[in-house]
Amino acid sequence: MKIRGLFLLLISIGSNRLFAQPSAVKPEGDTSTSRITTKAQFPGGTSGWVKYLQQHLNAGVANAEKAPPGNYLVRVQFMVDKEGNVTNVNPVLTPALCKSCGPEAARVIQNGPKWIPATADGKAVEYKAIQQITFQVARDTFIYKAPAPGPPVMPFRNLGLQEAIQEAGEAGKMVFAQFEVATCERCNETADVAFASKSLADAVAQKCIPIKIGLNSVDRADFIKRYNPLSQLGTFFISPDSELLSHYARTSSRPGDYMNELEKAYLKQTEGRVTLKELDEEWNANPQNFVAMELNLVRRQSFGWNTDSLLDVYVRRLSPDSLQSDRTISFLSGMAPSIFSATNAIMRRNRQVFSRVWNSLPQTKRVEINRRVISKSLSQAITAKSVSMAEAVARFSKGTYGTAAGDRAQQGYDKQLLNYYLGVKDTLNYVAHAMNYYDRYLMVTDLASVLKTDSVNRMKSLDAATTERVEDPRNKGKFVNMRRISFVPQGSIIAAELIHGAQSMYLFTTRQEHLKKAVEWAKKARSLYEFADMEGVLPRLLYTTGDTLQAIVLQKELVKKSQQVRGKSTVEQATLELMEAGKPLPNRVAL
Repeated sequence: MKIRGLFLLLISIGSNRLFAQPSAVKPEGDTSTSRITTKAQFPGGTSGWVKYLQQHLNAGVANAEKAPPGNYLVRVQFMVDKEGNVTNVNPVLTPALCKSCGPEAARVIQNGPKWIPATADGKAVEYKAIQQITFQVARDTFIYKAPAPGPPVMPFRNLGLQEAIQEAGEAGKMVFAQFEVATCERCNETADVAFASKSLADAVAQKCIPIKIGLNSVDRADFIKRYNPLSQLGTFFISPDSELLSHYARTSSRPGDYMNELEKAYLKQTEGRVTLKELDEEWNANPQNFVAMELNLVRRQSFGWNTDSLLDVYVRRLSPDSLQSDRTISFLSGMAPSIFSATNAIMRRNRQVFSRVWNSLPQTKRVEINRRVISKSLSQAITAKSVSMAEAVARFSKGTYGTAAGDRAQQGYDKQLLNYYLGVKDTLNYVAHAMNYYDRYLMVTDLASVLKTDSVNRMKSLDAATTERVEDPRNKGKFVNMRRISFVPQGSIIAAELIHGAQSMYLFTTRQEHLKKAVEWAKKARSLYEFADMEGVLPRLLYTTGDTLQAIVLQKELVKKSQQVRGKSTVEQATLELMEAGKPLPNRVAL
């Protein structure tokens, strides 16, 4: 079922900010700023607020503006006076691609009922609130058909990194840095589709100094060192004080996706935050200011930077008593220190305390922390090219599954060793381990079992879905209740891993028996998930193993599908032309 053009309403209750402001006229007898005792709130609390918005907010206002799929965040500032009246309503943030969203959010807040006023020392006071409301335009259920791209109109400047930062400071803007990678030309093409949008280009020019960090940029090495240690693709938003505000670690053909990231970064830029430079200065000036140290570490972690060396300094400054507290151990665990770090050893020194704190964390959080620990530790093993370190990471991964996990735990062990050999480009060991890993753990996957599991999980997601009131796309002006689910098919997860293995084999070996095995993996992936091979691994493998006719048929399908998704398919079209001409394909690595 197509749902393009359907507008859903997301009400950001959990992330709204409420700021207390003393009354302009102080209560009788009060000679100092009042301290807020209770905040102003909508009658009926959160549930009442949500119900009111669902009944009165017109979520379809973006429809008239033909806003592309994406999330459109609005921030509305207003006052709640001592009688609960709502005044001075003003949308302080309105998406450029949905000019009507801000006025609509302001209208529904302005026309709402009285609020329960805030109190300070038992007396009613004025209260300034900022409420977020996100309008969402859903994309197609399966494929978003991108518009035919024109030439990119994004106003990229021919400036060095430092020049861009300096100009951003003088103009009160951010730096919009697009980092390109050599390994994914499709990704760069995909971004160009969105950058052809004049609305996006105008919004970026208004708030940013846009530059490209290309493959030959003189600032590329410096940029990687300062902001992108993993050389990840995507868009980086940098403040005038040289701090990374946000990293959009992907590319998209949808202008709305970039617009949303732009607005989130702009909020961080304008919210009066303490900068990383100020936290660094406070840390160095006052070694015992542990609050500043913790804020510094959390900020760096949010950028994806490695914090282990600074975390070790922090731990060494703590008193022995602090290292026994549940609160400190919980903080250290959340920082996901490498298994090779001093922090990890100190944190686990008292097994009883660590086990109590660790087991008190939600399972989802423990899983996420372990994932980061494994990723960080394996990166260190790869950098050091140490098999013994990789084996230690593999043992840690195996241990996270518990003693009853059996084959799943062994799979976790084998996967980390496989990732290590891939990371250090040890082709002989990678190929040998990959042949065992994919056949033993993934090729045995039963399609019927996966479909059954996905069906069960889909029903569970439906049971847990929240109901939202949305405009009926078949009957304009009418609203219906719709349930929204979040569901990732197991088949897509397994298929992605099989495709990754097939692609690595394609790059690492020219031996026909190995490449034919990779063909089996790619075919299995396609049977598990319809869109498993959008990178064209299977047709390339078929072509390399001599099945030219079938390779061309599949490559033609891929060209058509790529045009639907990305708006153009320069890479796939060029590959098809090489196949039809009987010429060798690029990016082959011989043993």
